[in-house]
Amino acid sequence: MRFKVISAIALLSLTGLGTEIRANTSVQLSQFRPADTTEPAYREGGGTRGGSVFEGGSSLIALTPVTGGITIAEYPTLLVYVPQPEESLTNSPVEMGLKNEEDHVIYKTIIQLPPQESIIAINLKQDETSISLEPNKTYRWYIYSTRVDSGYIEVPITRIRPDEELSQAIEKANLQERFNLYNQNGIWYEALLTLFELRRANPNDTTLIREWKELLHFAEIEKIADVPLLFIEAPNSQNQTPDSLENSELNTPNPVKNDTQFKPPNPPGFRPPEQRIPHTPDGGSR
Repeated sequence: MRFKVISAIALLSLTGLGTEIRANTSVQLSQFRPADTTEPAYREGGGTRGGSVFEGGSSLIALTPVTGGITIAEYPTLLVYVPQPEESLTNSPVEMGLKNEEDHVIYKTIIQLPPQESIIAINLKQDETSISLEPNKTYRWYIYSTRVDSGYIEVPITRIRPDEELSQAIEKANLQERFNLYNQNGIWYEALLTLFELRRANPNDTTLIREWKELLHFAEIEKIADVPLLFIEAPNSQNQTPDSLENSELNTPNPVKNDTQFKPPNPPGFRPPEQRIPHTPDGGSR
């Protein structure tokens, strides 16, 4: 089965490799493996004060199943749907971060939302301070607005290590073959990213478009399947090209590890977004 990619995308960058999965495992599209946790994914943000900052009351959506997913990447790529922002909030800063199994924030960085409806692909390896995912451990990545309340998404992700046979097969495979391997082994994040790359290279391929819709239907987020594609690479992307830099509308991410200027809601144990208390730049609560 081939893959298709999205509707509107901003690529910020990422790559990597590395529970052992075997190359001969047969897994169908409907059998992507969940993250190793009992905590659900809070995939869709919702405003808690004054409604959504996006047009039509829309919210951020993480492109993952409700159970999260697995990755074999040391620094996986995260795909997020961004609705059309209100005009006054174009290029609004957003915090992206990573929590460990103890619910502690171990990495965070500030990025800019694109000025138009899009699906953005964010690389966890933004700078030399980025934290790599360790095999057989579960993390939670999150995104929320640092300026105003636009909802909060938080999703579990577990890194697994493929066996040597699968690793070699992936290394030798072309993009289509890699997708087949990821799909057969239930590896959500790399399957999604590979489909993104396939669709990026073949934006008018009707088979890829159909398969993209099927993938989002599996994740129960088919409502964003028809968002127009927009590919943007950040200036520090490992895959940057002159054309992509010229057309880029996103600012370079500004790493703020160990900075207390912006703090995501981080209570003991996870609470739903509507119960979270965002912090102001001076550290107080709003």
